[in-house]
Amino acid sequence: MATDYDAPRKTEEDLSEDSLQELQARRSDKNSGVVDEDETEAAEGFELPGADLSGEELSVRVLPRQAD
Repeated sequence: MATDYDAPRKTEEDLSEDSLQELQARRSDKNSGVVDEDETEAAEGFELPGADLSGEELSVRVLPRQAD
């Protein structure tokens, strides 16, 4: 079955009806006014076991650029 991807999926009437229904549903939703917590700020408060690497050393050997 051929699909025309340029054709609108919904008519203008469908879009206006859907948006009105969604707005009414959001009005009754108690969590819609709650601000989401930033993931990075929430992750900073967690301390994973064994995650303290302050006593570890890292040694890397750096070579100058060489011709192939």
